[in-house]
Amino acid sequence: MLIVALAATAAAAIVADEQISIRRTSNTLDSEQAYLYAAGIESWAIDVLGEDKKDNQFDSLDEDWASLLPPFQVDGGQISGYIEDAQGRFNLNNLVDSKGKKNNSQIVIFQNLLDNLKINEDLIPLLVDWLDSDIETTFPGGAEDNEYLGGDRPYRTANQLMAHPSELRLLLGMKDEIYARLLPYVTALPKING
Repeated sequence: MLIVALAATAAAAIVADEQISIRRTSNTLDSEQAYLYAAGIESWAIDVLGEDKKDNQFDSLDEDWASLLPPFQVDGGQISGYIEDAQGRFNLNNLVDSKGKKNNSQIVIFQNLLDNLKINEDLIPLLVDWLDSDIETTFPGGAEDNEYLGGDRPYRTANQLMAHPSELRLLLGMKDEIYARLLPYVTALPKING
């Protein structure tokens, strides 16, 4: 009787392990397939932009690149895509110059954007300190490593350009509502152009 119970337990464990392995393999395949679909959309975008570059020297929203890629069916869903010109947004990285110091002319432009969106300008010193290359608070209201390291989940300021606007979420006191209101108007391009 004991041998039968042990054999049944072993068989159940083997079946459970096998189910986990099957699910893991399925997840890996799904992930690879999603990656390839994304690479295909990226290739489409490169082709459309390459053709646009050959055809003219200016851009407008009437061109092919600005139209939605119609949804098409794939196994397990559908894919569509669009290209958005990030140059039409405020580049957060312009708040510092090429030496990593605050850029006053771009700060004024960003203040105007915040005013139009009715967002408190207390965000500016925090953002400049996040981007600047030093660990010194540049003006009142800013925050560097010491303020961030004292939190519940300590981390350091980047002290470099943003890779993506989602880094705004890391600023002290950033609220979801403010982030959502600001996001459609900002970008984080690697080249400082201000």
